[in-house]
Amino acid sequence: MKGQWDKDAPHGKGVVTYPNGVKLERQFVHGIPQEQEAFADNTDVKYTLGGDAYVGSKLPDVLASGLNVPFNRSYSELTLAQQLKIKRGYVYLGSTDEPPYPEGGPAAIIEAIARSGTARSGDLNMDVLIDEQGKFVTATVLRSPGENTTHFAAAQFVKAKFKPAICDGKPCAMLYPLRIRFK
Repeated sequence: MKGQWDKDAPHGKGVVTYPNGVKLERQFVHGIPQEQEAFADNTDVKYTLGGDAYVGSKLPDVLASGLNVPFNRSYSELTLAQQLKIKRGYVYLGSTDEPPYPEGGPAAIIEAIARSGTARSGDLNMDVLIDEQGKFVTATVLRSPGENTTHFAAAQFVKAKFKPAICDGKPCAMLYPLRIRFK
């Protein structure tokens, strides 16, 4: 992207060049395309994925946290403001483009990892490449609480179904970033 930046986000007039060569000139306000800025929800609400702990149980009350949208909703079930929170992680998406997203939301993937016995307390940060059919291609692990967690998480992504990303009106391959903290 060429243009002005403020606090690691585009701010002001800029030109985005997509991998397919399409150029998009746009005005940004702190990382959000100006035409979407009015719908942005800048609150820092963090959602948690609860456990089914009962008195005397060793299961935690909270399995995981870190998302700024509900864990159990598909992309289409999220409000426009929540969709924009997700799109903020993708600086180069056009106003009609959409990122890849787990069908039904990420709750099933994250809960499976948390309940697997492999997830220790800590952060799991992965970039998962999802193809134009919504299928797992590869994953890059940036941080993990342990090797077993990494392997189990990758297996969950292989099995998961995703809504593919939409680029210029067509399904396309794109990274899905997972940033989650296990309790």
